[in-house]
Amino acid sequence: MPDRNTNNKNPRIRFVVSKARDCVTAKDFAESAVHDDGRFLGWAIFRRFPELKKYYRAERHAFLFSEIKSFVRGQYAKHRRTMAKDMRKYGEIWRSKEAGFYELTGKLFPGRRWPKGEYIAYGTIWGMFPRFLENKTFQVPFHREKKYNIPVIVAHEMLHFMFYDYLYGRYPKYKDQEKYSFFVWHVSEVFNSVVQNTKEWKSFFGGTSSPYPEHRRIVAQVRREIGDGPLTDIDRLTDAIIRNVKATIKS
Repeated sequence: MPDRNTNNKNPRIRFVVSKARDCVTAKDFAESAVHDDGRFLGWAIFRRFPELKKYYRAERHAFLFSEIKSFVRGQYAKHRRTMAKDMRKYGEIWRSKEAGFYELTGKLFPGRRWPKGEYIAYGTIWGMFPRFLENKTFQVPFHREKKYNIPVIVAHEMLHFMFYDYLYGRYPKYKDQEKYSFFVWHVSEVFNSVVQNTKEWKSFFGGTSSPYPEHRRIVAQVRREIGDGPLTDIDRLTDAIIRNVKATIKS
């Protein structure tokens, strides 16, 4: 049983190789295509592995799963040593940044406990790196040439865990997944883009988190409203994001 974060101590992230996780992720991307016309499926899988299109059944929003499992097994067998090396290296890189990250998040969420979870970073062969709120796990890319970007990706996913916990506590109505799932997704992604592109965060991590195309205008507007200084009022920031998402995104 994985270690779980059960108190207010900062969670210790484990970096793990798991082909089973990648198989499930492929299945999730296929199923989510019904909601976004296959945008994420294309970005995550077909842009990187176009040969897998022959195993996708658009009418069912599903892969021939036995073929996907066979493909994933082959990739993991071929790159086994490199994958293990990557995850060890990512762990070392993150350890050099985690204390500063927790200091930054402590300023954003003063006195707030990290939600309980497994806090595992799984490597992935796919081109997008999803997070799983239910157990506080996420994915990071294998074979990243610019390994300095890894802490930015890890920080991005970790921010999601803390922000969702904060948002649901302040606005319990948004827990209604059927009604608000995509609205909250927009809000959370804008929040991360605003935070990770502040001078303080960019200076510490040496990189930024690029917003999705539909969020660029919202991020710019929110920054104009709250100013360029350090973020000290998360309630004000969140309210500004919610207001601008409502005004811009049609859901």
